[in-house]
Amino acid sequence: MSDKLQKRFPAILKKFMAAAKKFFKRSNALPLEVKRVLATIVYLNYRLRHRGEMNYEARFDFIANHVAGLPEAVKEELDKVFPRMSEIKVPDPDELEKINAKAKNAIACEDPTVNKCGVYKRVMKTGNLEDAIQFI
Repeated sequence: MSDKLQKRFPAILKKFMAAAKKFFKRSNALPLEVKRVLATIVYLNYRLRHRGEMNYEARFDFIANHVAGLPEAVKEELDKVFPRMSEIKVPDPDELEKINAKAKNAIACEDPTVNKCGVYKRVMKTGNLEDAIQFI
């Protein structure tokens, strides 16, 4: 984290980093496929936020609907980190298809130097979610 953030909000940063360490400890036990899903969720939020297309509530709904369309086995693994994730209702197939197409477009990565795309590709390859903290 930046020194500027450390100087301005040391207590908040300390609590955040403690929570992040606990999260990373739990998530490191997950299969690589599930780590990739988590990285994609965080990167998708990052890209949508920086595009300015959606407010927080709209992004949350969009990502929740995207997650709802994941295979049940993946959602059950996600429950280990985010309890009850598997209970998200699946939207109708037509809506889900549109959501997935928009998500795919939002996270498209051609140039690794743009939009932290290189970091996203590295996380997808290694499964190291600690690198994904850059998208928060």
